[in-house]
Amino acid sequence: SRDCGIPDCNTFDYNSWDTVRKLQRDYYSTGKPARAITCVEKDRSVQVTVMGGEEVRQFFDRQIKKKMLQRSGMMAKERAYNWAVRLGGTHYQAEVFAKTTKESDIWDYISALIARSGLVTFQPWIVRDVKEFIKSSNLPLDSPHDAIHVRRGDKLATEAREEVVIYWHSQGYERQVDFPLNYIPFTHYLRLWESECLNDWVGVSKKSRTARTIYLATDDMRAVTKEISKLPRGQGGTTIVGGCERVHFVFSPDAHHGSFHLSEGGVKVDCVQRYKRNIHSIADLMILTKSNTFVGEFNSNWGRLVRIFRTQLNDMYVLPDNSFSWKELFGLTQKEETHVVKAGPPVLIHDIRIAFAEDKPIPPPGW
Repeated sequence: SRDCGIPDCNTFDYNSWDTVRKLQRDYYSTGKPARAITCVEKDRSVQVTVMGGEEVRQFFDRQIKKKMLQRSGMMAKERAYNWAVRLGGTHYQAEVFAKTTKESDIWDYISALIARSGLVTFQPWIVRDVKEFIKSSNLPLDSPHDAIHVRRGDKLATEAREEVVIYWHSQGYERQVDFPLNYIPFTHYLRLWESECLNDWVGVSKKSRTARTIYLATDDMRAVTKEISKLPRGQGGTTIVGGCERVHFVFSPDAHHGSFHLSEGGVKVDCVQRYKRNIHSIADLMILTKSNTFVGEFNSNWGRLVRIFRTQLNDMYVLPDNSFSWKELFGLTQKEETHVVKAGPPVLIHDIRIAFAEDKPIPPPGW
């Protein structure tokens, strides 16, 4: 809110706002704007709209998504151009975006704009408390780290179940009743990370190898800790992983609380506890985003959000010249005139290893 004051909404409490949230679908399902509540901010009135994650998604899907993907006609291209400009894009970047037609490329480009724009900005007190929470962790703040996100919990019975079945089938288990575990083991995530470790240390003597740090964000700390305990031990309390001699695993100070969900682990109306859980989750998000290498999956909302903030516009990208040339038609174009600049894709994504479901399309930002 850019340091604006918190609106005064009279007697509204958590349950009041939740009631408004539940009624929102009656508005957007009929094409109406979301319902807003009139509140007071100092000497002026403000309109406050409340939605949960599900309501935002459905509102977007029913009223906004098609417009964002349209590129046929001048009006659609102008709308896309203006959208990019409002997110801080330059004239050239807005042109690139307006001419991008593939859905996944559109979402990637807008993700990179969002990540750079500062559109998602935390309140000052949120920044303060997240910073203090990160300081309380065992994560070294003066050296690089990698990160692994292991999301289990309720996902095992829903979105991740299919991937669990596929994984154990690939390991030779045909019947689900014979699966050793009802989740994908942590060693699978580590194998994805090991290749980076091996590549980094080729030709480096064992004595000069420093311990790597892997930050673990998980809602299943007990099981992951047990899995790590079965790995070979190294010097100085480290763990030997793949071709690496020493690895330090660091958990969130609040990892023992389990689930990432704000609606679990305490009563909903307990705002103090919900605030603490929110701070802890945001701290995890920041640490995962800033890691050198990130291993995770996109069945998790958190994993998809991390991906957004690991996207970056490629300043070297050049739009292909599709203009018509009579010289080309008659084969009169000189070689130097047909030189094509190859500078990679329009969007670069910082090192991400997908644990599973890599074949699933990337959804819109925040989906």
